[in-house]
Amino acid sequence: MRLILRVEPVHRVAPVSAPPGPGVHVVYATGTGELFSLGGRALTSSEQVSTRYRMRYDVDTADHRIVLRLEGEPYPVEVGFRVHDPLAVVRNAVEDPEPIIGAFLRARGIDRGFRDEIRLPEGITVFSVEPQLPPAQHGRAEVWEQWEQEVVEARIGNVPGGAVRSSPPSGDLERFLIGELPTSVRVGQEFSLVARIAVDKPWPGASAAPLVGFPTGPDEVEVVLLVQPRSGLRGEDLQATVRVPADGGSAPVRFGLRAHEVGLLRLELSAWIGGTALAELTLEISAEPAAVDERTQHRRAPMSELASRPGDVTLQVSFDGSRYLFQIASSRYWSEQIVARSLTEAPGQAVERTVDMLRRFAGGQAAYGPAAARRWVQETGVGLWRDMVPDAIKDAFWELRGQIGTFTIACADDSVPWELLYPLARAEDHGFLVEQFPVLRRVFGTLSAQTVSVDHARYIVPGRSPANAREEAAAVHRILAGGAEPAYVTHLDDLMAVLDGPDVGLLHFACHNAFSLQQGGSAIAMEGGAFVPLMLNSAVQRRRFADRHPLVFVNACRSAGVAPEYTRMMGWASQFMLAGAGAFVGTLWPVGSARAAGFAEAFYAELTAGAGLGTASLRARQAIADPGDPTWLAYTAYGDPTATISRAV
Repeated sequence: MRLILRVEPVHRVAPVSAPPGPGVHVVYATGTGELFSLGGRALTSSEQVSTRYRMRYDVDTADHRIVLRLEGEPYPVEVGFRVHDPLAVVRNAVEDPEPIIGAFLRARGIDRGFRDEIRLPEGITVFSVEPQLPPAQHGRAEVWEQWEQEVVEARIGNVPGGAVRSSPPSGDLERFLIGELPTSVRVGQEFSLVARIAVDKPWPGASAAPLVGFPTGPDEVEVVLLVQPRSGLRGEDLQATVRVPADGGSAPVRFGLRAHEVGLLRLELSAWIGGTALAELTLEISAEPAAVDERTQHRRAPMSELASRPGDVTLQVSFDGSRYLFQIASSRYWSEQIVARSLTEAPGQAVERTVDMLRRFAGGQAAYGPAAARRWVQETGVGLWRDMVPDAIKDAFWELRGQIGTFTIACADDSVPWELLYPLARAEDHGFLVEQFPVLRRVFGTLSAQTVSVDHARYIVPGRSPANAREEAAAVHRILAGGAEPAYVTHLDDLMAVLDGPDVGLLHFACHNAFSLQQGGSAIAMEGGAFVPLMLNSAVQRRRFADRHPLVFVNACRSAGVAPEYTRMMGWASQFMLAGAGAFVGTLWPVGSARAAGFAEAFYAELTAGAGLGTASLRARQAIADPGDPTWLAYTAYGDPTATISRAV
């Protein structure tokens, strides 16, 4: 049978498309490949003549029953199923449901029937499974019970809380963070996000809830589940602690949210132990002005080991459309989400003051001696700390400071130069944040790799790069590979071929990076055209670099006499990290080419000596620190602070 009943292009000049019939849900695809359900309805006339939607898919959502014969099973089984997520069916191109259901049943095993519906990630819900016993044996309950006990229990071992695993308990279980919420909701209507931690991988959607109120034992771990709504969504009590036993999953937790504007809205669901992130999911929901068909979507993300690193502290900053919210997380203390009202009143003033100061220094226009220059930068950093960080977060920082080993900043609004923050209190002054301990950033929607690749190094040195750009690349290559000749890339077509190839490794840019609205934001001028962040969209969609986790270093310098610009490296960071890069390093404003080369050489030397990403960036800052030149503060690094480089064997 076919689940996708019809596929046809959307014609702008044709009559309005017919509405779907009973048991049929319509999905539309845009020219960029995004999928929308629009509540299952057909397009209106105005929507049809627009260029937004390109293809229509009619998906069968009625209840069905099929009979399957599974290899190794004594009898056929009748399976009841329906489509619960038409978007997933189209996304996974599910034509025939039988192979998917068959694989699920072989992994799960057969029992007398299902008490709960099971949702598969391909968008199919299995709501019943009944073995088809021969008529002559229907009365032989003893035979059936013996078969069920011996065969089923041999295949699936019950674990605490009703979770089911496909193999005996072990010390290395595979866990997943699960999030379920409607695909669409009416604006103003409360909806539920249900989150839990599932154990092992017997089949997608398996329940993994321990006994309610089960006391915390020596083999249990407390995990914090955190919901961070983006613009257009609001909710309260968006943090919960669940208990995860050594061989089981967690109880489900419900979070209540509301949409207050129409559109495709996003939120982040993450799991934490102390200040260490274990998993993160980005979820989407369509907010409609009228009533909608509330079908449930099911998303999951693999989790890392249930352990925290001592000294990990994370500052999370989110923006819900009108308010900035701060939260600090560590093994010792989790703050509530704190609203920064000062940012609501004037969110851009502190940043603009900082950027203006940096432009002056980058252009050599600040007529200050070394001592006065240091004081100017310091006072700017103190102003950022005073204006942007809520008092409750400041208090938590001072309380935790003595135990901080690494400090990670996860922020959706990367226009803020966090590296310039200068924490200061009446009896506390330890310098800039980045000179106290390793400070790195994290892009929402990514979990950093433990190792990053520097193999197959390419050095992007366009023709108009700073005069010493090739010297910088050669020095870096000597540190990494000895005397071999560096592989230079100067043409845009050659760079795109590298990015599309199978062996993407270290990408080191020694170049100018300009910001231009006409070029779509950041742009690196190359032969054959400008390289811009949007040219990484396909890599992001495919997670192109996730298998190798390369290191990407954009060392954007300025030449003497060239008018400086604020380089806005954040577009590059988010695109490369979302595409699967293991780490990203860049500059927040134009820097002098000599000090830029010095930072790069010190950074790579520390990495090759075995230092982690955080330590390497801290020591590289220290190597080029100068009271009269803020270049050492210009660098920002994204990734896991403890990540080390990997080399091919």
